[in-house]
Amino acid sequence: MVKKFKIRVNGREYEIEVEEMLTEGWGIIPNTREFSKNQSLPGTERKNEMVSTTFKANGAASGVKAPMPGVVVAIKVKPGDTVGPQDVVITIEAMKMENEITAGRSGVVEQVLVAEGDTVQAGQLLMTLK
Repeated sequence: MVKKFKIRVNGREYEIEVEEMLTEGWGIIPNTREFSKNQSLPGTERKNEMVSTTFKANGAASGVKAPMPGVVVAIKVKPGDTVGPQDVVITIEAMKMENEITAGRSGVVEQVLVAEGDTVQAGQLLMTLK
């Protein structure tokens, strides 16, 4: 299923299309919110808010993946920390903008798989949650 969204970045409007892709045994669960056509995103006073992508495989622990390539500039949690769906867990710099990555679901941080200064690729597993 393809969904169309209109986003505004630095005063310029862009229309994007996002395709939902599911593979047997794996489910992508985006942390999303819907907005009306002319409504601006809440929290626009924040620099650049990105939502995380979490995954779960056959009931196992889930994790947080990088939504885009970039450099890890801050890790906000450590193993054992309890997080909620909207909690910022990692900040990634991409194209000179800092993007806050949220946990996407409630859980306990099991492992942090990256360090500050690491270069990450889109879809790379950043941490696991249990």
